[in-house]
Amino acid sequence: MIMKKKETISKQVKDRTIFSTGAMRDLQGGKECYTETMSWSGLKRYARYMTKKKEKYGVGNFKKGIPITSYEESLPRHYQKYMENKFEEGQVEADDDHLAGMLFNIFGIMHEEAMAEKRLVKKQLALKEKKRLARNKAARQKRLDVKKK
Repeated sequence: MIMKKKETISKQVKDRTIFSTGAMRDLQGGKECYTETMSWSGLKRYARYMTKKKEKYGVGNFKKGIPITSYEESLPRHYQKYMENKFEEGQVEADDDHLAGMLFNIFGIMHEEAMAEKRLVKKQLALKEKKRLARNKAARQKRLDVKKK
């Protein structure tokens, strides 16, 4: 694999970074930084876990919606199995990656919370639109009533 040399920054102007090539980008401040905050090895391990489970449950099964309580109930079971296997020479479902299972449950909770937030925002936007349409309808009706007089 060929590793490219890190691009040098010529200057930063207001809200942009200008590279020595002349290309520009927004500043990175305040944005999520995935390259420095993710364990790519851990992510690969989680992907292997999810790929294995895909064979059993199908593609994107969790995206169909699983109650948060289901994740919350499963999470400590994986933790218990991981701890017993690690500290008490256990062999509880030793072929299952219980750390990845815990991560699945944590991600599942976060996914369901994010989906609930998106549904709430969508509902709020729909309500605002409904109110706007009602105001427009009332205004049109008022104009028609004034014309009739």
